[in-house]
Parts: sequence; C-alpha cells; structure tokens
Amino acid sequence: MRDAQGELISGGITEIVELLDDGTALKAPYPDGDVEDHILDIAKEASIYRRIGPHESSISNNMKLKWAYQVAESVDILHKNGVIHCDIKPRNFLLDATLDIKIIDLSGSSLDGSKPTSGEGTRFYLPRHCRDQPTVATDLFALGSTLYEIFQGNSPYAETPSDEVEKLFTKKRIS
Repeated sequence: MRDAQGELISGGITEIVELLDDGTALKAPYPDGDVEDHILDIAKEASIYRRIGPHESSISNNMKLKWAYQVAESVDILHKNGVIHCDIKPRNFLLDATLDIKIIDLSGSSLDGSKPTSGEGTRFYLPRHCRDQPTVATDLFALGSTLYEIFQGNSPYAETPSDEVEKLFTKKRIS
C-alpha cells in the first residue's frame, strides 16, 4: 500500500485524489489488489482528456445569480437552526441533477455553540484570534469569499501565498 502524499479529497473504485501542499491534485490508483487495472483505467482517462482537449465552460450570469441566492439561502437556513458551518467554501456545495445547490460537509460544524472540528481555509477565513470560536460573522465572511468565486471564477487572491492573504484580509483589503 502506498503512503499518502497529501490530503485525501476524493476517491472512486479505481483511484484516490489527494491535494498536495502546492495546490496540485494528484490522482493515484486505489491501493487494493487491482492496482494494475486501476493504472490502466487512469491512463485511459488521461488519453480521453488529451483527445477531447481543452474547452471553455461558459456559465450564464442568471445561473450564477441563482447559485449565489441558493448558497446564501442554505447558510441562512443553517444559522436559523443554530448551526455555524465553520468551513463554507465552493467545494462544500454540490449541484444536483437540476443544477440546484446543495450544502454538504456539516460534520465539523458547531451546533448550538458546540466546539467545531473544522475551520475555514485561508481564502475563506475571517482573521481573528486563534482561540475565538467561529460565529455567524465568520461564516458570512466565508460566504462572501464563496460568492466572489462564483462570480469571478477563482477564489480571492488565488495567486497570492496564503500567509500574505491573511495579512491582506487583516488590513480589510479584498482583491
């Protein structure tokens, strides 16, 4: 069995996907008895991507507005029910078959003031003392960064090192 190289972010029956420290997603064969078959499946997938090549994915402003409303509404519903999500970001929203937004990953949330077990990523993090509990305000800051990404196509300060992003947010400078 291979050693993990990064944070596990996804997986399937043939592969696992890890996020490396430099932001690269690494797909590797699922470490079971069928590793050779999984390698062939991943190689076939790479061939397909090479064949179809790059393509633009245009999302209408109406669709972005719909998603923005649904994202904000889902966070509002959580807050009205005593839940602070603590990790709002685009990756924690999925699209269903009708392209409606569904919020996910509530396991690390704060319920009725309980201690959360997750926290926001750098580009979704309202700077505060490290011991301060997440609040509605911290969720709303993360919501703002999520909305930014919906409309801009990338997260705030996407090309800026994480330690610099926190400094910019502390100075109340948003990209």
